[in-house]
Amino acid sequence: MSNKKEGSPQMYQNQCWDHIYRVLHYYVNGEYYWYIWPTMSRNTTLRVLYATLIPLTMWLGLATRDPDCAFPPLLRIYGGDIFYATFVVFGLRFFFPGVRLWKVVSWGFIFCVCIELQQLIDTPWLDHVRHTFPFGLILGYGFQWSDLVCYGVGSLLGYVVCMIGEMLVLRGEARSR
Repeated sequence: MSNKKEGSPQMYQNQCWDHIYRVLHYYVNGEYYWYIWPTMSRNTTLRVLYATLIPLTMWLGLATRDPDCAFPPLLRIYGGDIFYATFVVFGLRFFFPGVRLWKVVSWGFIFCVCIELQQLIDTPWLDHVRHTFPFGLILGYGFQWSDLVCYGVGSLLGYVVCMIGEMLVLRGEARSR
């Protein structure tokens, strides 16, 4: 006989631990980690996926700017812009999981191009904002034509990763509507 009442915090805590145990149990026994995800809605499942991919992409993009990292020289030069576009695609997909994937990728590419084009505007206050740490990463410092190509590559990379990730996570549901 248990001292825990129905609906009590202790009962809820035991249910949470029981759920975590079942998740770990399925993973340890060779089942796939997304086995528990069908209990969530499609949008929640996708948001969990992209909440995982967004920080990873951000870290990769920032790591390409570090001279001590062992990235190839080409990736060190253009990787930040590629991962920036991929990050934007993942961020938009996080906020709009019900929209068709090709639309999200198109919006992400257009957003990146607009950010690049705004770098052609040369006003003192905007230059001052660009030279602060967070806004320098978001807005960039100067216009370069090569960045537009990198944004295209990054958007395509985001599309491929989204398709593969959603196929693995959703397993048979309608993926990108």
